[in-house]
Amino acid sequence: MFPDFSSPENNRALRERLAHIQRQSGFNQQQLANYLHIGQSAVSKYLNGRIPPSDVLYKFARLGQTTMEWILCGEKSYFYGAEQTVNDPGEGYATGDTDLGLARRIARLPASRKRLIMELTAMLED
Repeated sequence: MFPDFSSPENNRALRERLAHIQRQSGFNQQQLANYLHIGQSAVSKYLNGRIPPSDVLYKFARLGQTTMEWILCGEKSYFYGAEQTVNDPGEGYATGDTDLGLARRIARLPASRKRLIMELTAMLED
């Protein structure tokens, strides 16, 4: 379900995720604008809660090595139609291609190996 960005909480979360990508990139607003091929004032608007158009969202996602879905919703679904999602793991975590590659490798495993991975990750979380 697409979040309601008129909600202050959802709008704040969007701003935080975009700001996270900016910090992760090390770009100031002008450098980010140059990377995104837009004006610095547009970057400022997006970092203050305006929803970027899809082409800009895509470039933000690529820069942050994440998905447009994570930027907008805070989640990444790798198995659409299934109930398996990967939530935002927090600042400083390598999102995007690493998670997707791991998810694809796990998806190809037989059920017995998937159970073993679940047991191993549970042990690591303790």
